[in-house]
Amino acid sequence: MSLNLIYGLILACGGFVFSRVILNFLKSDGGAVKEYCFHKDPWIYMFVLNAAVLSGVFFFSPDFYDAVVRLTFAPIGVLLVLALLIYIAFLLESDGLLYLTLSAASVALVFMVPENVLIFDGLLPYWADRLLIAGLIFVFCVSAQWLNGLSDIFTMQSIALTIGLWMVSIAGGVSHILGFAGAGLAGIWLGYMNFNRYPTGVMINNGACISAAFIFSGLLLDGTLELAGPSMLILAMYPLTEIVWALARHYVFGVRQRDWSENTAYMSIADKGVEAGNIGIAIGKIGAVNVVLACFQLFSINGFSIPLFAFAVDLWLLGMLYNADEGKKSIKEVNQDFVKNIKEGLNNIKQSMKKGKK
Repeated sequence: MSLNLIYGLILACGGFVFSRVILNFLKSDGGAVKEYCFHKDPWIYMFVLNAAVLSGVFFFSPDFYDAVVRLTFAPIGVLLVLALLIYIAFLLESDGLLYLTLSAASVALVFMVPENVLIFDGLLPYWADRLLIAGLIFVFCVSAQWLNGLSDIFTMQSIALTIGLWMVSIAGGVSHILGFAGAGLAGIWLGYMNFNRYPTGVMINNGACISAAFIFSGLLLDGTLELAGPSMLILAMYPLTEIVWALARHYVFGVRQRDWSENTAYMSIADKGVEAGNIGIAIGKIGAVNVVLACFQLFSINGFSIPLFAFAVDLWLLGMLYNADEGKKSIKEVNQDFVKNIKEGLNNIKQSMKKGKK
């Protein structure tokens, strides 16, 4: 058993225990609080745990000298400070201030990347390269609040993304320190999920989702610097699919809802009567598949086919769930077909990889 796996398991278990113990006090007080109270805000405690994990991993994990771009503590500290400022801006209840802060934070984050590193491999000028990545981070973070309409949805995505970083690290795609960070954060979110079950539980607000997504953005950006950009894209594929779904419903099909989250796929499915628990399980399966595909991508001969396949798979399962009430197939049959088609798709990917090596 590799040290990466052992250390990752220790960090994941530690994150889970601390998160569960701390959040248990909020759970015992009834979970949801009618009026905002700082000392009962779950994200405050989760953010402290996030900071502890990222700082601890940097200072105390062994140095394996496996990073393409050497990571210093400055980017980690800046990432945490910016994420905290974003949350403070949310608490001030000004959308303009929130989005302005998020925009500035996104730009600051990407301009911390070494000047000799171009994310798009020189296809764009330096300024365009940086601003495009900043724009993607902004969209990714803003859309994170769209996944907070039901319990489990944002949590499932967070767990899949962080575990994905750990698995990609074990596969040799990113540095060990990034994998350890993913494992520790996965434990925190697993602890939160334990108190976030439908229909009641501890709930984080939309600002917490945006702040957490910004931390994830920093980790995904670091993974991109490790030459694993397509794999990082796959790990973030589910929220990107939800963005496309929501935009299509709003602008193509003319479905006008009060909030963008109501135009997402999972909320559209919930509106058709599918139980929230089943939706959460389905989203968890999508995340698991994306983790597997992200690891496969490390051995792919190109950086486009598997990300496109991941997008198609995510969209396909959401579509099958959306149409499950039409009498064609039950949820169980949809899941069975999903697993069967995924296996066939993975076998096709394996065959294409073998052909590419000849």
